[in-house]
Amino acid sequence: MSGGQWGKRAALALGIGWIVAGSAPAGCSLDSTGTAPEDVVQPDRTDDGRDVRDSDADVEEPDDGTTGETPECLRNEDCGDVTCVDGSKWCIDQHCVEFPPMICPDDGVRCTKDYCVVSTNTCNHSKVDGWCPSGLPCDRLLGCVSPLACDTTADCAEDPPLPCTEERCIDTPAGKRCSYDAVDADGDGVGVAACGEPPRQGDCDDSNPDVAPDLPEVCNNGLDDDCYGGVDYLDTNPVPVACLSNLTNDLCSDAILLVGEVGAPHAAPVELKAEFGADGPATGCAAYEGPDAWYRLELGDTSEVQLDTIDAGMDTVLSLVESCEGDELLCNDNRRDAGIAGSRLVYRGIGPGTYFVRIAGNVSGAFGSFELHYLVRPVSTADCGNPIDATEGGTFYGHLTEDSPTDGGLCLWPNIGWKERFHAVVGTPANVNILTTGTTFDHVLHGREGACDPLDGPTPVLCTTAPAGEGTSEILPGFVGDLYITLEHNVGMFGDTPPDGPYVVEINM
Repeated sequence: MSGGQWGKRAALALGIGWIVAGSAPAGCSLDSTGTAPEDVVQPDRTDDGRDVRDSDADVEEPDDGTTGETPECLRNEDCGDVTCVDGSKWCIDQHCVEFPPMICPDDGVRCTKDYCVVSTNTCNHSKVDGWCPSGLPCDRLLGCVSPLACDTTADCAEDPPLPCTEERCIDTPAGKRCSYDAVDADGDGVGVAACGEPPRQGDCDDSNPDVAPDLPEVCNNGLDDDCYGGVDYLDTNPVPVACLSNLTNDLCSDAILLVGEVGAPHAAPVELKAEFGADGPATGCAAYEGPDAWYRLELGDTSEVQLDTIDAGMDTVLSLVESCEGDELLCNDNRRDAGIAGSRLVYRGIGPGTYFVRIAGNVSGAFGSFELHYLVRPVSTADCGNPIDATEGGTFYGHLTEDSPTDGGLCLWPNIGWKERFHAVVGTPANVNILTTGTTFDHVLHGREGACDPLDGPTPVLCTTAPAGEGTSEILPGFVGDLYITLEHNVGMFGDTPPDGPYVVEINM
């Protein structure tokens, strides 16, 4: 570090002024006590809109002679607000930069934790020795400094080299000393994970400046912001906020919005509460009185929605509801013979609007924490070239689509037309259960092993008919391999017409 840099750090320590490396400030954690911003009531006495830099407005601020322009500020105090509880302004590169509440500017020292102290309404920059490599102590102003004297950086080379460190020869009050800061590719003030100590290791994503151990977890952005090992509400870090313990969605009125890019899979937390049977519809799967958690879907277009609690580790019940007071649209208890394998729903062609997802324990005493997986995407035709993936089982709801003329026909008659195709890969011998109860039209259910189209010659392993409303329940014992299942509108030998209503198919294995 040069003498000029040391002078800036010394000025920082004495409170003369804040000089921060880089113009893009890194965020920081909340008060070390874990106080959240919404709990803060004390006002910021300087938030009155005044510009204290030049109150008489007739005297030019001095030009420092380096930029050719009059700087906006030379000190933090020039910006009029250096508190932190309800937002602040700091002088960075001679410009006043606004920070959100509870966020403090990075002091440029890689082994300090920058956070807002609620009790004093000020920013604190505390050293963390565990963020230095090889057990070196953290110096509050200089970083990870060794007692090794040096004349140049070459004198600081280690044999063998220290892992993931940047070696420097810097000026200190005791003379030139070697510094071994952790490598920091994204410039957020925290080195890579291999240079830290558990449980709050170093930067788990050194390509993203918004991810580091000194940042608070944002509970709905799909990132492990604080590098604590959990994403969003699955994060268990108690400082500054434990997202999972803050879940309050055990009532439909408090349902958490499921957000994410259409067409990409996402995960949301489920923490089943001790309350049960208190709200929501009492029909279908929702009649189970286990503890529950609620989520909300907001759809702008007609879509396919997939929901599951696969491998939840407990017996769950999954329901899709049209409103908090409305009817249950679809539900699934088990996608496998073993209840702990979780539940799965696929709704093809659900219209625009707001819907609610309920996850419940199968019995009153079943509650715990696991993930809800969800996917929203456009609806596609389910023909032999693009069958619905049923490998994970579950309950499927939708409307038949008109098949390609080359896609054969019924296992009983040679006609072609309106049908739906499913494909399941059964890796180990299993009893495959297929139910069509709730299907609103006369239908034929048939299955083939190894190929979808009967023109390819596979022998049907299943071929049955069922009337509207009653459905059928079929079991393929000990099946293993590729299973293609077709559901088709049964209108006789010649011709076909689309059915008026939807189908319901449950596949369990």
